[in-house]
Amino acid sequence: MSASIEIAQTIRNYGLWSTLGWADIKFRYRRTIIGPFWLVLSTGITILAIGVMYAGLFRTRAEDYVPFLACGMIIWGFINTTITEGCNTFITAAPIIKSSSIPLSVHVFRLLWRNAVTFLHSFAIIVVTWAYFRWALGPSVLLVVPGLIALSVFLFGLVLVLSVICTRFRDMPQIVTSVLQLVFFLTPIIWAPTPALKASAIVWLNPFYSLMEIVRGPLLGQTVDALDWTVALFVTAMTLIVGLLTYGRFRQIIAYWL
Repeated sequence: MSASIEIAQTIRNYGLWSTLGWADIKFRYRRTIIGPFWLVLSTGITILAIGVMYAGLFRTRAEDYVPFLACGMIIWGFINTTITEGCNTFITAAPIIKSSSIPLSVHVFRLLWRNAVTFLHSFAIIVVTWAYFRWALGPSVLLVVPGLIALSVFLFGLVLVLSVICTRFRDMPQIVTSVLQLVFFLTPIIWAPTPALKASAIVWLNPFYSLMEIVRGPLLGQTVDALDWTVALFVTAMTLIVGLLTYGRFRQIIAYWL
């Protein structure tokens, strides 16, 4: 059975990986009062503190900067957490992999579902921010849906690649974490790109900018450039293809690396 057929069957068997994902969330926040909303609370406090301080440093209005920062931080949190945890997808699932015959792709969907649920909890921060600042939103806000789908497919393909590589080479998770820290500062998240910066290589050569912009733009009621959509969809397609090829090539021997 090919990797594509296996993944298609895994998608249809959503009950298994969604249940495992829910179990992960419950286990992580067991014996807590507000569960995953602790993450929402800590993220909200961070956004508030940075937003108030940096709005003054950048000499911009809080009603413009704070929504930009809130959307960027929430989206980046989803990206960063998914990639970081994705490196150890098969390593953390080693006991299950060694003792059962369920497809390995189940654990990838389990990871994505877990982080998607956490992201939806954090989305409450954007709702609260909008309720306070009330920036204009039009029909273009609906484009956040295809934007999130494209971003999720990109992360799925990237996790397929990284989970295989990191299972074979155990130093890679630390390298990926360090690279993500650098990408965070190079990507317009806490700093807003001016027209001059948008034309610079630091922005247009950064695929994470386009992937974030197709989600953040609609949330802010802004029109996303066709170039950003083109770059995001192209990167998503290429990452998915490489992910499927990598997973299909090595999925039969991953268990021997654990």
